[in-house]
Amino acid sequence: MLFMGIILGILFLGITSLAKIYGVLPTTQQTVISQLAHMIFGSGPLYYVIQFATLLILVVAANTSFADFPRVAALLGRDKYLPNQLSDVGSRLVYSNGIVVLAILSGVLLVVFEGHTSHLIPLYAVGVFISFTLSQTGMVRHWIKERSKHWRRAAFINGIGAVCTGVTLVVIAATKFTHGAWLVILLVPLCLILFYRIHQHYETVARGLSLQGIHQKLISLTPDNHIVVVPVSGVHQACLKALDYAKGISNDVRAVYVDNDGNDSSEEIRKKWDRYVSNISLIILPSPERDVVEPILDYLHEIQLHDGRFLTVVIPEFVSGNWWTRLLHRQMASKLKNTLLYRYHVPVVSVAYYFPADKKIKK
Repeated sequence: MLFMGIILGILFLGITSLAKIYGVLPTTQQTVISQLAHMIFGSGPLYYVIQFATLLILVVAANTSFADFPRVAALLGRDKYLPNQLSDVGSRLVYSNGIVVLAILSGVLLVVFEGHTSHLIPLYAVGVFISFTLSQTGMVRHWIKERSKHWRRAAFINGIGAVCTGVTLVVIAATKFTHGAWLVILLVPLCLILFYRIHQHYETVARGLSLQGIHQKLISLTPDNHIVVVPVSGVHQACLKALDYAKGISNDVRAVYVDNDGNDSSEEIRKKWDRYVSNISLIILPSPERDVVEPILDYLHEIQLHDGRFLTVVIPEFVSGNWWTRLLHRQMASKLKNTLLYRYHVPVVSVAYYFPADKKIKK
């Protein structure tokens, strides 16, 4: 870090001196370094060496955010101030979710500001000096708390740094407020509020799942005190597979069919049911409003009101081998599962049936 600081200081003083000697001023068409290299080396190979070296430095600088932001996001996710998915390590042993989030946010900034560096630099400057000020202030607090050897000198140095970066932050925020700095000034408190709400949610979930003060033992679930409702759309192989599964976990299995077309489909279902299914009752629910989900929900609600036994819903679900063929089906099973998840405290089991034709295509 010491050598990096020395090199940075030499480069800064050298470029500043050369810019003053040659009278170079910043322009929107060409960078200061490019102008200096062109004046000193002309249009020869050394000019392009300087340009290529500058490109490599900028690539490394851009990579820094993709190396460190996912790590910081993972730490915040581990401490429950960001979604905990950000702390997951991907197959390449990096925080892949954080990299994806950073790429999306970077793309949004480029689109919103149309890639103009003059608009993006104030965002960068304000964000950088906020980080510098917070880190220097944090180090002052660290030295005061630890009180290790030479802590007063270290706290004084970090305090001077915090004051300098803080003053710079105020100056940049005031002068560049209308040039894009307002966005960072607005986003920082909003992010803090978001972090707090996320942390509050995780704390609430932890309290809700805690076993502290709970003395009740697990319920002894048997096939006799268990009701299983199987919504069916017809009599077919997927339906029979779900019914076989339901009979294995309960002695009271009830199949439910919603008649929402007003034709003779219920009679046809009843005939096929008597032919292929035994020892399971079929309940046909009328639906004059042609809705499929609501009659099933009303039936489940009646069971919960008048029967104290445990209730489970087993849903036959078609699974197609190709993504585009899945769009050809109504996906009523997914709709029913989502509705039960957010409206009723009912366990839902999906019994998947894979189309044999899709398996042959896949092979």
